[in-house]
Amino acid sequence: FGTMFIPFLWVNVVLVAASGWFNAHPMFLWSTGLACFIAAVSTLTWKKYGTAPISRYISAAAIAGLVSLILNNFAGTPVQIDIHMYFFVTLAALVGWCDWRAILINTIIISFHHLILSLVYPLAVFPSDASLMRVALHVIILGLEAIIIMWVVRELLSALKNAAKATIDAQTAQQQAEEMANSQKLNHDKEFQRQNFISQSISDFKEQAEALLDVVSSTTDHLNNTANTLNKIASSTSEEVSSADSASVAALKSVQTVATASEQLSSSIN
Repeated sequence: FGTMFIPFLWVNVVLVAASGWFNAHPMFLWSTGLACFIAAVSTLTWKKYGTAPISRYISAAAIAGLVSLILNNFAGTPVQIDIHMYFFVTLAALVGWCDWRAILINTIIISFHHLILSLVYPLAVFPSDASLMRVALHVIILGLEAIIIMWVVRELLSALKNAAKATIDAQTAQQQAEEMANSQKLNHDKEFQRQNFISQSISDFKEQAEALLDVVSSTTDHLNNTANTLNKIASSTSEEVSSADSASVAALKSVQTVATASEQLSSSIN
């Protein structure tokens, strides 16, 4: 709005100069210079602070001042009373700032302009009959318009804030949905990896078990063969033990015989 409203102020500077020249107003140069000063202050403020409150308030005051100068340049002409409608137009234009304080400042300046000049320099406000009642009527009408516009602006601001909040909530919900989707995808990937790991583990275990079973089967066959061999060896050993036992008995008898003979030999020697 500032990129439109600041040039609009300079358009009104041109209107001040044109109206002063056209009506051959004695204060033509003075009003034109003051208009340039007012517009320049507002422009520099906007250039430095952007759309900060001070820029909005100074521009609201500036447009009120420029319209007042235009009105003064038409002093004593038949259309002077009609120029008052331009105050209402510029007041309504300030809605673009979305700031009810700017509208209030503009309204206060116009009201003081009407009240003070009606007492000090009445021709700057009305072509004739600048009674206090007439000024008060203009101020009341201006105040009613300002109240309505300020209410509209506040409702607009409320709607914009709600829209902004709704946008933020929607973005937050979208972000949460994306995070949830990413989390679900991550969980799905982990589950998929876990299932693959389990399947691979089962497959590896099956291969290892089959290999072990083959080894056990081979070892069992070998043990069976060894057992058979040991049985044969045991049988052979049993037979040999029986033979050894018989030999032992025979040897014992021989020893006894030798002992008897030795006793007889000993008796004979004695």
